[in-house]
Amino acid sequence: MLQKQLQTYYLFHQRLFTKITHLIGVPLIIFSLCIVFNWLELTIHGIGSAPMTWLIICLLTLFYCLFDWQVALISGTWMLSLAIIAFFWLGIIPSMRGFYIALICFFAGGFLQLIGHVFERKKPAFMQSAWQTLYAPPFVTLTIMFWLGFKQTMRINFEQTL
Repeated sequence: MLQKQLQTYYLFHQRLFTKITHLIGVPLIIFSLCIVFNWLELTIHGIGSAPMTWLIICLLTLFYCLFDWQVALISGTWMLSLAIIAFFWLGIIPSMRGFYIALICFFAGGFLQLIGHVFERKKPAFMQSAWQTLYAPPFVTLTIMFWLGFKQTMRINFEQTL
């Protein structure tokens, strides 16, 4: 089922320009969410605490493992890297500076993706289902992997559905 959903997401993003806008826009949005979710702390008494972002990324990575473990680990790694950057740059205490940076990154990322869809002449995938937003990180990872020559069998399978 996960592969079918990712194929659907892939179908909405065929033009090079759209892929490039998503390669920039998706990480910007994820970075903005990392900033905000770093402000929420998950505490397990007797064990410790961590920013909520880290738990969310771990759960997403496990979810992506249902599709492909290599794509999941790479996606999880770059998302966790963004969370760590947000953690060390802006901390875990809410601030107006962090709020504005998150807001700017979120809307800039969304605007870039919207521009991509104007050129693609297709509605964003999330218009079909809000769950499609979950497939943006592995799409970014797969796009780069495809360009680098990895996962070519998967790329061919995806393109046969066009």
